[in-house]
Amino acid sequence: CGHIGITKDECESKSCCYIPDILDGRSTPWCFHPEPAAHGYFATHITETPTGYKGGLKLIGEGSSAYGADIRSLSLEVVLESADTVRIKIPDADNERWEVPESVVKRSHALKKPESLNYDIKFTQMPFSFTVTRKTDGEVLFDLSSWLVFKDQYIELSTATAASSTTFGLGESTRLHQALEVNHIYTMWAADI
Repeated sequence: CGHIGITKDECESKSCCYIPDILDGRSTPWCFHPEPAAHGYFATHITETPTGYKGGLKLIGEGSSAYGADIRSLSLEVVLESADTVRIKIPDADNERWEVPESVVKRSHALKKPESLNYDIKFTQMPFSFTVTRKTDGEVLFDLSSWLVFKDQYIELSTATAASSTTFGLGESTRLHQALEVNHIYTMWAADI
């Protein structure tokens, strides 16, 4: 494997991964063996849309059995809502999941990309990860550089923020003040619908 220009059937007949995409300005071999120690997902078929990007995420290898079987196929939707807002949605590609209805939480619906953005989004294809960076000072606002775990009843993603950041909005907490503190682990207790 490691060939460019091979057909999908020829590639998959060798138990290889086939991804004929160019992502993040780099060309990846279309046919390659997945890394045996790799985990997470790899991005596939990333295309531009009128509002951002869409594509798929495929499980690397067999995943793990901890907390149940991994969801093998995920969808990726990136909506550039405004110059300051991006929405990245990663649902199960094959099964509809419950989401908070818009009657409860109203969401904006972009019709086109903004003319300019105050942030950059960079994707890594394998394993899939992304960062959102503020253009003015290079501050990383969201960094999914760790693994993504997506199971039927368990989802795990990690992000890092700058030590100077002040983060609000983690609900169902008994903290006396709302800003999250550096080097503390917080549990989200909001487990109801």
